Amino acid sequence: MSNLAEVADLLKTARSEAGLTQQELADRARVSRTTLARMETVAKGDMSVLALVRLAQERVRATAG
Repeated sequence: MSNLAEVADLLKTARSEAGLTQQELADRARVSRTTLARMETVAKGDMSVLALVRLAQERVRATAG
């Protein structure tokens, strides 16, 4: 992965493959739906590391169980 656009695409694809809405994933990761939506579209200033880690953790949990 070399840029934020690729990360955004990966996040959106992973969420969709898990069958989750933006709101469902945002709730699980304890971020706002708006933050998640902006991450999926690479909106300026919203790619916080903590939120990204939480979202990745939820993806791992969703695939493991």
